Amino acid sequence: MRAPEAGGNGTDHALAIEVKGVWNVGPVRDLRRQLVDRYMQRLQTPVGLHVVGDFDSPTWKDRRKKQADRNRRGSAREAMGREAAALDRELQVTVVWLDLQLL
Repeated sequence: MRAPEAGGNGTDHALAIEVKGVWNVGPVRDLRRQLVDRYMQRLQTPVGLHVVGDFDSPTWKDRRKKQADRNRRGSAREAMGREAAALDRELQVTVVWLDLQLL
């Protein structure tokens, strides 16, 4: 995402955003592979946002339910925080885990 600086001096600011569902196989791995190495480099920005939407569906009877449960039990949220903290000092990646449980 690119946005002009307030005040209109012609300077753009970019923010790379990666959004994953909790059932995704590689949320920790993809923080670096996709967000940092692909999207942030492509936008030439040191700022990224890694978002995981955590919701469950009673209709899931397939791999999504199993993988979502693995990511929750396997502390994927904490692992992504550690991965973001281990990045180069010049890079700023924020991890957001959204609780979107369906009632």
